[in-house]
Amino acid sequence: MKFAVDRSAPYVAGVDIGGTFIKVGILSPDGFVVHRTQLESQADRGFAHFVTRIGDALQQALAEPGLSAAQLRGIGVGYPGTVYPDTGLISGSPNIPGSQGSNLVTPLEERFQRAVLPINDASAAALGECRFGAGPEHGARDLALFTLGTGVGGGVVLNHRLHYGAHHQGTELGHMVVDPHGPQCGCGNFGCLEAFCGTAGILRAAWKRLQTGRPSRLWDYIQPFSGRELTPKMISQAAAAGDAVALEVWGEIGFWLGVGCVTVINYQDPDLIVIGGQIAKAGPPLFDAIRQTVRARQRLNPWPVDKIVPAKLGEDAGIVGAAAVVLSD
Repeated sequence: MKFAVDRSAPYVAGVDIGGTFIKVGILSPDGFVVHRTQLESQADRGFAHFVTRIGDALQQALAEPGLSAAQLRGIGVGYPGTVYPDTGLISGSPNIPGSQGSNLVTPLEERFQRAVLPINDASAAALGECRFGAGPEHGARDLALFTLGTGVGGGVVLNHRLHYGAHHQGTELGHMVVDPHGPQCGCGNFGCLEAFCGTAGILRAAWKRLQTGRPSRLWDYIQPFSGRELTPKMISQAAAAGDAVALEVWGEIGFWLGVGCVTVINYQDPDLIVIGGQIAKAGPPLFDAIRQTVRARQRLNPWPVDKIVPAKLGEDAGIVGAAAVVLSD
């Protein structure tokens, strides 16, 4: 069963799927979040139960403000993996057992009698930023997004529409190879941008310096033999206090992200490059290094480095982006 988006309805739902939580937002057509809620995903109990939990979260998000599914234009679902919108099938996700080749759309459409549009979560965030986040502030219609966290995700928007690729596997910006002799990535390849700029790469860059015995405020945070693990947030805190090691780490990560940005600029020439995710909270030490690298390496034509900006949607990026897929359909 396949439903069309109901353009006359006053609201849209956006679902942000995580391995631990399912977040749902009810939004107006201008991207304003009217209501938000979340439930534990309980993904370890199997895929069928997981989809039921998505439905339960949607039901709760509607019930709390006194709305019904009939008032929704449709339901956008951001999924952490490859999505095939024509069939509703999804790729496997390590945090969602049984998801490989499963259908995400049909059970939700049958339950709510509304159109369900699945999309890769990073692509959804790119569309959300273009339509309702950093994009309007800069007049952007073409945008590329890097989302930084455990891994590096990406999304590309062309003329306010998502670019999927011929096989719905495009815009994996974190898996562009920036150094073929670099460290192995979680995908199995070597030298991906994610291998340098995901959490593991950031911590490797920090420990490479600490293990030479250099003094650093980071030692105060982790206290050897205490069992406390180093985190990117600690590196950001140390950098904000002027710690040389921490500043060098963000300089190195910013260099590799800058290399990735140059590739995107040469391929797409976007109006705007947006950097989001928890790691982007490192702020100026990271963004200054990104812009400096682009300025030095973008040799064919000048490109305005002030158009490399932080994401604006914050914790709502997933739900707003998922809803934007419905609003742009």
